[in-house]
Amino acid sequence: MDGPNVNWKVFRLLQSSIQNQLEIQGQELINIGSCGLHVFHNSFHAGHAASGWDLGHFFSSLSWLFKDTPAWREDFTELTGCTDSPLEHCPHRWIENVPVAERGLHIWEDVKAFVTNVRKEKKAPKTKSHECVEQAMDDPVIKVKIECFISLAKILQPLLVKYQTNTPMLPFLAVDLFRHMKSLLGRVQLAVARSTSPGQQPRSSCCTVQKGIKAPCEHQRVEEGDGDAFTNAFKLLLDHATDKKALFESFKATEGFDSFWHRVIGKEEQLSNLWGVMKKLLLLSHGQAQVERGFSLNKEAMSINLKEHSLVARRCIIDYVHAVGGLENVEITPNMVAAASCARMKYRKYLEEQQENKKKRNL
Repeated sequence: MDGPNVNWKVFRLLQSSIQNQLEIQGQELINIGSCGLHVFHNSFHAGHAASGWDLGHFFSSLSWLFKDTPAWREDFTELTGCTDSPLEHCPHRWIENVPVAERGLHIWEDVKAFVTNVRKEKKAPKTKSHECVEQAMDDPVIKVKIECFISLAKILQPLLVKYQTNTPMLPFLAVDLFRHMKSLLGRVQLAVARSTSPGQQPRSSCCTVQKGIKAPCEHQRVEEGDGDAFTNAFKLLLDHATDKKALFESFKATEGFDSFWHRVIGKEEQLSNLWGVMKKLLLLSHGQAQVERGFSLNKEAMSINLKEHSLVARRCIIDYVHAVGGLENVEITPNMVAAASCARMKYRKYLEEQQENKKKRNL
């Protein structure tokens, strides 16, 4: 089937066939509307047209700039060293143009350098595609527009993939539509007057997590394109926070944040992106208490003429005692008794080896 009109024609023929076979009036299929895939693509197209950005023309111009012109592609590769070419834009499946937008964003700086060089050599062709690319070069926020296009399309893209199936998915459509619409509306910021004291700025947990995600992106700990996925996962966690109320109430300070957050989000596939960021944050040092405590323990364990190996051995014993919860919980095993009885013999053997090594060095 090709489009909505074809779908409706097939639906009417199928309804008529069912009524003729059953010979019972009123028996018919439930009408759930036209093809949702076309509606999604057309809605995205309508929103893009309302913005006035005309990115579809820009993506097509990028593709046509090097299409059927081997000499231009060769000059482009020789000048910039870039071997990637723009992908062809599909004007009917807008949400599926994410790879096209990502490729255009990836090679945009190289395209600008190439077009600038063509200007200097006065070899610019008088084509619509070249004029469109030159106009985009004068737009200071063209990269922001492309990033916004990619971000919004990635929100809807998983929904299209999920519902392109023969299995009955209609019962889940309303919940998914509500969740995605809420995520899309969360991108819109309205100037709403709030009752705050002078000098005090309203804050929210979403703003806080966006700041926490911005730093890893700036330091290239995570890819910039994943920032939206992290933010959406956090908003999803907030939506289901009431369902996890028992987990939050059972949290104890002695448990540790890594174990706690793994119980909350580590095992859920929808929050896997957020768990990846959480693991990176929990790897960071949040203070010097552990280091300072180590200095204090070393000072208590040290004695006169104590060498490095002996200090390390004492620290291992102290750490083990703390790990099991005290001396009362230390289990005395046969191997431990045997090691203690042979300690003096091992010490003498160690001294003999040191003396032999010293004699070999002096020879």
